Formats: sequence, C-alpha cells, structure tokens
Amino acid sequence: SLSQIPTAFSEDGRLLLVQMEDLVLWDLETKALVAKIPLTACHQVALLKQDSWVLCVKHDVVIYDWKNQASVATVPQESRQPYRLLAYSSQTDRMVLRHGNEAVSVWQIGKKLVPLKHIPLDVKAETHSVVASADTMLLAIAQGRAIRLHDLTGTTIRDVNIKDGQPLDLLF
Repeated sequence: SLSQIPTAFSEDGRLLLVQMEDLVLWDLETKALVAKIPLTACHQVALLKQDSWVLCVKHDVVIYDWKNQASVATVPQESRQPYRLLAYSSQTDRMVLRHGNEAVSVWQIGKKLVPLKHIPLDVKAETHSVVASADTMLLAIAQGRAIRLHDLTGTTIRDVNIKDGQPLDLLF
C-alpha cells in the first residue's frame, strides 16, 4: 500500500513532497519539515518550476503556493473520472492532463492557467495507452492497431499503423 502514496522530488533532489493527511514538504538535507500544505486526497503530486508551487491532481487539479498559503489556480472537474497528469515539464512550464477516457489537454502554467490544446479521445475505439513525452512536446495514443502521434506545439498529427498486433503500453 505504500507504493500508492503520491510523492515527488524537487529537480535538485533536496525537497520531498508526500501526501499524508495533508501534503507535507520535507527538506532532505536538513531533515526538517518545510511546510504542511492543506491539500488532501491527491492522486498525483508535483513540485513546479515556481519556487513554492505544488500541483495536486485528483478530480480537479489544484496549484497551490505553500509560502503564501493560497491557491494559485484550479482546473475544474470536467469528467466523472479523475484527471491524470501525463507529463509536467519545468523547461516549458506546461502540463499534459488526461480527462479519463474522454480527452487530453495541454496547459501553460502561470498565475493564470492557459489552455493550449484539447484533444478528444475516440470513445468508440478502445484506447489502450495514452502517453506524453517528458518535455510535453509529443502525445502518443494507441487505439486498435494504430498509434496516433500529436505534435503538442503545432498541428501535426501522424498515424503509425501496426500490422501484426495491437500496441498496449506506450513509453517515451
């Protein structure tokens, strides 16, 4: 059951964010508790590029500034299924979210969240795997005997057909 506890490290490896009753942030060098963040039931967490911002993914997505003890932005719940964070890149400061089996969206993170792209998933076709590259530049969707590649910075979509078999689990 411990593997189900959402955790995240800062890029330098110094800070550890872990979901307990609240989200807690630890400084691993000093072994000190840095902050208790009043967010509960996060399915996924991330430390963002901004100095004190954390991301909590559940049925909605909350960005919280733990130094100022204030919510910065929220992506409201759009589906009966919870969101899933496919990728966050501190270089591009973007995140890719999956909305259950309905859609994938790309967001620019800042004081205001800016929706960049919304990609509906074909609900009639069985979607086996949806993955985003770590740099948030590409999205791959496996449906049936094909893999559809989306350029998340432009409009290019490329299909790769698989002759013998169905792709089940995609990785970047």
